[in-house]
Amino acid sequence: MKKLTIISIKMAANLIGAASFLAIILIIYKIYTPSIGVFVDDADAAAAVLAREYLKGERGDFYVSINGHDIDEKTRNSIANNNLILRNLSELPECNVSDDRKQDPSCEEKKILRAEFKDEPIEDVALVDFTKNLSGGGGIVVKIAGRWLLLKSHMSYCSLETKIIED
Repeated sequence: MKKLTIISIKMAANLIGAASFLAIILIIYKIYTPSIGVFVDDADAAAAVLAREYLKGERGDFYVSINGHDIDEKTRNSIANNNLILRNLSELPECNVSDDRKQDPSCEEKKILRAEFKDEPIEDVALVDFTKNLSGGGGIVVKIAGRWLLLKSHMSYCSLETKIIED
């Protein structure tokens, strides 16, 4: 009985070693295989995952832009909640600019979220960023079984203040 147990442990160790070896080969294959690119729908869906995460507890009107354009109905339904009214950022032309620093000062009072797909370092893994009023952040989303899921995210806050010092 003892000999049989030792043999089965050795077989399991060899099997785990073989599985690890195959996993490493698969990762190397994924990294070095040329990708056909990222589809627009995938880029929008990946960015919408991060938008949904940061709008989860919000209330009222929010102006949203995904990858620089208005959100479609499918994305709107995936992000929306009962307390949130989603509007297209294009409804505010003075705020619909690529850089927050170039927008009209009146936009600071409005709730605006811009989510953008940045890169896909390996297939089915995407890096996405967002800006929301005076904050921003990013995240890593992965595509599993045809759905984009948030793996990790972070948020940063920024505020600028000017003080006049008299000499």
